[in-house]
Amino acid sequence: MIHAPLGRAAKPRGVGPRPTVPHSRTRRACVNLEDMLGAMLGAIWSVVTLPFRLLAWMVEWLGRLTALALGFVLMVVGVALWAGPLFFVGIPVFVIGLLVTLRSLD
Repeated sequence: MIHAPLGRAAKPRGVGPRPTVPHSRTRRACVNLEDMLGAMLGAIWSVVTLPFRLLAWMVEWLGRLTALALGFVLMVVGVALWAGPLFFVGIPVFVIGLLVTLRSLD
């Protein structure tokens, strides 16, 4: 509780005129303008480049899926050749298919 002399009301803390601090209005306005301009250009750039980024993302995923399918087929063919009379051809084909599959899962 805040104690005040008799006949006077206690003044709550934080009430009253704010102290003035001298500062340059032009410098502060330029910094805010630069920040706003940078944020606005960044947002515009991300919207403009979005279709190209989506296209690159789709091409990357299609390439990964193609490599995954090719690697799996090579592994199956390699095991089939390995089980038959061409085991000396089947082992490298299986290993190449395994490496391609693992590379596409990176």
